[in-house]
Amino acid sequence: MRVPDLIFYLFFQKENERVRESIEEKYREIITGKRIEKPSDDPVSFVKIQELKKEISSLSQFGRNRLFADTVLTYADTLLSGIEDRLKSLYSSLLRASNGTLNPDELKAIGKEFEEALKVLLNVANEKIGESYLFSGASLNTKPFDENTLNYNGGNTDFEVLVEENYRVKTFMRGDYVFGVTTSDPTINNIFKVIKSIADKLKGGNSPDQTDIENLKKSYDQIVKVRSEIGSVLKELRNVQEYQEERKDTLDKIKSDNEDADLAKSISDYERFRLTYDAVMKLFVNHRGLSILEYI
Repeated sequence: MRVPDLIFYLFFQKENERVRESIEEKYREIITGKRIEKPSDDPVSFVKIQELKKEISSLSQFGRNRLFADTVLTYADTLLSGIEDRLKSLYSSLLRASNGTLNPDELKAIGKEFEEALKVLLNVANEKIGESYLFSGASLNTKPFDENTLNYNGGNTDFEVLVEENYRVKTFMRGDYVFGVTTSDPTINNIFKVIKSIADKLKGGNSPDQTDIENLKKSYDQIVKVRSEIGSVLKELRNVQEYQEERKDTLDKIKSDNEDADLAKSISDYERFRLTYDAVMKLFVNHRGLSILEYI
């Protein structure tokens, strides 16, 4: 082999390898849709993409947590709405029973109404969502209220969910707070005991007094207060949702810009490198009548 031929052959080898690698790279981009898949593709961009993926993953987890908290609190608010309506109805009946115009039988009938309402409200307070008690705080598997003693047996802390960095939401609330009231009698410390004490008095044919009215009003006010707190949290969760979705869209675009291939450009480059490869091969074969087979 003459020196010029050797130089030409070495040039061909180098150019052939470069063009073939370019063809393979563009083919991979077209098949996968990705411009960067490993550190060697672009070390700086690869590190940036990994950081973006980590933040996107965190946002996705926060989003799932937020949706869970939103679902639980919305259900809790729906149940408390029913309790609020029931207490309002009981309050009207209690005012009617306190006006001194009803006979013992009529008072007993209202007492029966309170007794039946107590059963319904206790069932609501012991409601579950999935396998977890809604109003038992962090003790998710503990039934919050005993139907006989009306005592609270749930957890002494709320169950919180992390919905954003450094932001936790009370999701399963403590029943002793949700249904708790402060009365002149320390043994009557929740709305169920308030209703029970009024029901017992009415069933005995006795008229309720001002203390009974005040205690039931406190019970109603407590439910309204808790619903207001839940409403504020739900509003904040919707704001967090809007921010997280916008942030995730932004990060997805940045990641795509760094990671994804421009398919139109990749296809164009692929065709260009194929033509270049064909031209190099033809040039080599035609050079002084040489056959490529001589060098394989």
